[in-house]
Amino acid sequence: MSNINSLASGTKTIQLPTVSKPWYTNDLASLRNCYTSLYAGPERNKLRNLYVAKIRSAKKNHARKLVEKFHDEGGVWKAIRKRAHNDNNWNIKIDDSHLTDPQLVANAFKDFFSQKVVKLRKTANVAPLMDALKAHVKNFVDWDLNECQPQDVAKAIDAIKPSLSSGPDGIPNILIKHVKFEIIPALTQLINCSFNTGKFPNKWKSGKIIPVKKRGDKSKLSNYRPVCLTSCLGKVLEHVVRGKFNNHLESILPDNMYGFRPHRSTQDAIVGITDRIKFLKSQGLKVAALALPSTPVLHSTP
Repeated sequence: MSNINSLASGTKTIQLPTVSKPWYTNDLASLRNCYTSLYAGPERNKLRNLYVAKIRSAKKNHARKLVEKFHDEGGVWKAIRKRAHNDNNWNIKIDDSHLTDPQLVANAFKDFFSQKVVKLRKTANVAPLMDALKAHVKNFVDWDLNECQPQDVAKAIDAIKPSLSSGPDGIPNILIKHVKFEIIPALTQLINCSFNTGKFPNKWKSGKIIPVKKRGDKSKLSNYRPVCLTSCLGKVLEHVVRGKFNNHLESILPDNMYGFRPHRSTQDAIVGITDRIKFLKSQGLKVAALALPSTPVLHSTP
């Protein structure tokens, strides 16, 4: 009885973060309180996903209202300049010293992230992969990248998220979306020039590295991960290429491959393998399933 009472008297304390954003409403705070008060499970995941969707919608609506508000006073650029910035008072500990100067902090992050790249870098050996593809994929139609149309560029712009982050050129997605119809002719010509020459603009290859805290002590470099922000215009070009190549790729990939493909999910894989098992058993066969990191392989025997 004492153990039961001890369990029953236990409490779970939840400390909500202080949020000072104009778009963060009481309804969002209440929704966050609901999902954080639950233990891990399907219901908590459902409320968390709803909360994230509401957050994104609130940010988007707030940005749109700012642009409309400052329509005659700078428009999009005025809205971008008004966004809140993080505290830049860095205090990074290296050995027994503390770095607070922004330039020294930037150099410390540069050296730390560069060392991680060197440690993780491996020499690519694509020969076995190409041999396996040639052995299993035969009689496929050749494909080449042809010029895009304005509607392809418009579709790619619609697909990007309306975020305020930008690469070294300082052009964010939300600006591209707001001037979509004005830039489509020139951007289409620029993308087709890249296709015809086989060159990706050098300006779009560069990026700025932003350290993002993962967990733990803020003064430790190891508690940060690098996020590279590249040109958003370059991402539009990548969207166009992916859209043109995706249809051809779908005609090559096998039907029993579900991972990382549009309109295919884990549920589809489960339904497919379940139907296959039922079909084989209806034929009087014994079925054995071998679980692998990729799609399960079925073997049947009389």
